[in-house]
Amino acid sequence: LDWDQSLFNDHVRILVGRINDLGDFDTFDFACNFVDYTCANTSFFYLNDSNSADPVSAWGGRITFKPTLQTYLRIAAEASDGDGFYNQNNEGWNLSMTHDNGVFVPIEAGYKTDFSSSAYPSQYDIGGFYNSGEYNYAGMMMAKNGMLQPLANISTSTPRIGIWAQAAQMVYRPDMNSKRGITVFGEIESMVTGYVPIQDEIDAGFVWRGPAATRPNDTLNFIVEYYKIGNQMVNYETGTVVQAGGTRLTGDMEVVQVDYNAALAPGLTLGPFYEYIINPNPGGFVTTRVKNASEVGGMLQIALPDLLGLPTLARVN
Repeated sequence: LDWDQSLFNDHVRILVGRINDLGDFDTFDFACNFVDYTCANTSFFYLNDSNSADPVSAWGGRITFKPTLQTYLRIAAEASDGDGFYNQNNEGWNLSMTHDNGVFVPIEAGYKTDFSSSAYPSQYDIGGFYNSGEYNYAGMMMAKNGMLQPLANISTSTPRIGIWAQAAQMVYRPDMNSKRGITVFGEIESMVTGYVPIQDEIDAGFVWRGPAATRPNDTLNFIVEYYKIGNQMVNYETGTVVQAGGTRLTGDMEVVQVDYNAALAPGLTLGPFYEYIINPNPGGFVTTRVKNASEVGGMLQIALPDLLGLPTLARVN
């Protein structure tokens, strides 16, 4: 439920209505290739604020200024709910702002090319967000994970401010007549203020599109992630562990993930993956410390318009 408008030969883009910003800020075009990302954001952006996320939306607006086709400045403002958009008060067809108690304001400036403007596409951007309004730290933290009850009574009105920088660059392209090639990427994110589950996050990796000439639409994806867990989160979890006779939890977590997305048909992708985690943090009530863990699984992605040949409305950022 929104109005999308392009002005001045596409140098200004406006979006107003019921929106969410998962695909607009702190993301890469290939972020959904990874199981560990919340398509299409990092854990830092997704868990550290009370913005809306698919399938939930909020009242707000976004404007993008494009001095050139490759450069942009984007800013948005939307209602935020400190108790979390994924609670029983916000389920269903609820268009009111009764439970909203603050504003979420992300901003990002960057340079981005694609195959129409560069032989080796790239993306470089910096950004940040401001989130106001009182919130229950543990309740906000867990709401997006589907847990409706707060885990601790840490109510605060401290604003949350976070910043990030991202870079992605295609460095290898064996065939200039196709989009096959290797893109390397990295990003760093850090909180300036606020009680949050993730204080800092650093990611680096690569995406290899078409590792085999006979499979030009497959992707081989690799990422290494570092998380510095918020002090309040560590202290709370440590308390639950100590009560159960365990030891103090660590304040960091490292993740290594590799997955292969096989394009089976237009709109149909199967992606087996393997993930190794050092100091896994469950993000909630725990009774013991686990030093490392492995995860094996798969992801099936279905895009019905592509699979069935249906028309689609694609918003261009």
